[in-house]
Amino acid sequence: MTEDERDELIDLYVDDALPESLRARVEEHLSGHPEEAAAAAILRATVGRLQAAPTERPDEWFVERALDRLLREHSEAQPAIQPGDYSNLYSVLKKPGKQPRNL
Repeated sequence: MTEDERDELIDLYVDDALPESLRARVEEHLSGHPEEAAAAAILRATVGRLQAAPTERPDEWFVERALDRLLREHSEAQPAIQPGDYSNLYSVLKKPGKQPRNL
């Protein structure tokens, strides 16, 4: 297993996204590497705290104002979009294969 593969497995382990067979393999690895086990525990605790944190949506006026400013600042890079015209914004900003999140 490469270092990148190990790191990916630990990330999935922290997220509880591993099948039992791989989970046991990661736990076996961590039992022999206390520094990595401690880092994984800290990461797991951090993820848990972030998931438990309350989420708030920004006010609609703030989103519109921020998007207007962003579009004005980057109008040279995206001349087809004007402030206040958000109909094509997500098609410009989204990455292939990703859907925009609702604001």
